[in-house]
Amino acid sequence: MNAWSEYLGGHALIPDRVSKTMTTTETIKEFADIAVSFRHDADVEDANPTYKH
Repeated sequence: MNAWSEYLGGHALIPDRVSKTMTTTETIKEFADIAVSFRHDADVEDANPTYKH
């Protein structure tokens, strides 16, 4: 895992936390989808790093 994928993975935690405070199913799903998107981007970055130290 490189710094960029760690950054993306860390940002997935924000919508995870926010979705727990939402009240409508639609809003919860929207924030859950955002978290999934960040995790997917982190996985892609791990598989094919764009940044090398």
